[in-house]
Amino acid sequence: MAISLLIAAHLYFYAPIFPYSPDSASYIERARNLKSAGNLLDIPYGVIPGDVDQIENHLFPVGYPLVLAAISVLGVDPKVASVAIGNLSSLLLPFMLFWTFRRGVGNDSMALAIVGLSVLAPGLLTNAPYGLTDVFSLLLVVAAVGCVLRLETAAGWFLAGILAGVAYSVRNANLALLAALALYACYYWKSSRQPERHAVVRCTLAGVCGVSLVVLPMLLRNFWVFGAMNPYQMEPSTIGLVENIRTYIEALMKDVTACKECARFIAWSIPGLLTIFWAFFFAFFWLYRFGWQLMGKSQRNAVFFSGVYFALGSCLVILARTRYQWGEPINLRHVFQYTPFLFLIMLSIMQHLSCRMQKFFTLVLFGLCVFRAAYAIDKANFVSKKPHFYANLQNALSSGRDHLCSAKPDVFLASNWAYLFRIECDVRARQIEGLNMRDGGPTGPGASLMDIILTIQNNVHKRPVRVGLFPGSSGVDEGDLPISGSLQHELSREGWIVVQNTSNSLLLELPR
Repeated sequence: MAISLLIAAHLYFYAPIFPYSPDSASYIERARNLKSAGNLLDIPYGVIPGDVDQIENHLFPVGYPLVLAAISVLGVDPKVASVAIGNLSSLLLPFMLFWTFRRGVGNDSMALAIVGLSVLAPGLLTNAPYGLTDVFSLLLVVAAVGCVLRLETAAGWFLAGILAGVAYSVRNANLALLAALALYACYYWKSSRQPERHAVVRCTLAGVCGVSLVVLPMLLRNFWVFGAMNPYQMEPSTIGLVENIRTYIEALMKDVTACKECARFIAWSIPGLLTIFWAFFFAFFWLYRFGWQLMGKSQRNAVFFSGVYFALGSCLVILARTRYQWGEPINLRHVFQYTPFLFLIMLSIMQHLSCRMQKFFTLVLFGLCVFRAAYAIDKANFVSKKPHFYANLQNALSSGRDHLCSAKPDVFLASNWAYLFRIECDVRARQIEGLNMRDGGPTGPGASLMDIILTIQNNVHKRPVRVGLFPGSSGVDEGDLPISGSLQHELSREGWIVVQNTSNSLLLELPR
């Protein structure tokens, strides 16, 4: 209860002004479409294609929009529901973690230590206030694991299968959870006595039925719509495997230690990498040589599942980022899903060490608590790292509302703050990115304003167009506006009307 109250205080005092991202816009829009039009269509990212307003989304699974749409039946807008789900999941997570891990670690003190270290970690504190899938996904994962480890009945496995299926339908990365459950079922059968194996088989079949009830319809829909069971596709990654491994280690160590400098040292120095390698090696060796015999059955089950899930989840994140070009490198958002399971392994090992070693690791845990407290009370960790981000966001909405939000449905809309207008105004605004406004033309990577404008003009046929550009996003910086008179004249020659050209906004219209 105390930890949940701390989370509630964090959500109250450190809630961002605009707790959404471009990913949030996709979830919210699909939920709104499902409620109003009965489809799960989404706006294409970018200004091309110009002849199609909405398409099927092949990046994000359908689970989260379905949840938002179901809540919206009660009269709650998906925009509000997405934040409410994240906040509620954050408050429920401490109770679910305690229930799931209490039996595995064997005593309340250790279970509470895992809960505190997991819930007050930088990754969860940073992502809890946002209208995204991350914390909700973690709650589903922990609940599914709890049903398997605590109930150990066919009914428990069936419920775990349903929860795991929902988790996978919400977030692609939870494929690691399904694989971990399959491997755990094999281990559970192997480690059981001969008379118990029939019950293990029944539990496994119940789990498969639970997963199939949720996942099979989703996979059939994917095949029907996209021609593939898993349609996830992005551009090839520009970051190699070694760099992604080190980036993952840095993010993981930041979530574990809450110390940015420590994480950077461990991930990007030879001594740091050797330290983390030998730490994992000796932990694995100790478990294999001594620890497994010292632990009870419930603790062995919890440690085995946690180790498998942590390994599979980590490999999935690293390999996916190595294959696909995400919009960001691996960061806290991608690793805090696995931190609680790492803590369970660490504290389970600590329980069976000598008194001297236990005292040493108690000091280490105390140090982690200190770093976490310092991280949690520093407000700078929970605000945008971009200067004036929220001021620019509010300026974009106030300056562009009349121009973009009031447009008729047949008007093609484009902005460098498209996700803001999609969420706030429920309009089909297309994202302009890769702009280079310096001196009116490109002086490095990026396209000039005229390049973008002509791209829109040439790809949108026989439809009026409205464009809104505002400082603070996608290459438009403070000082880039207003545009020069010569550029205004060039736009006019192409048939564009400059509705507004100030330091706060550039509003353009192409009447047709």
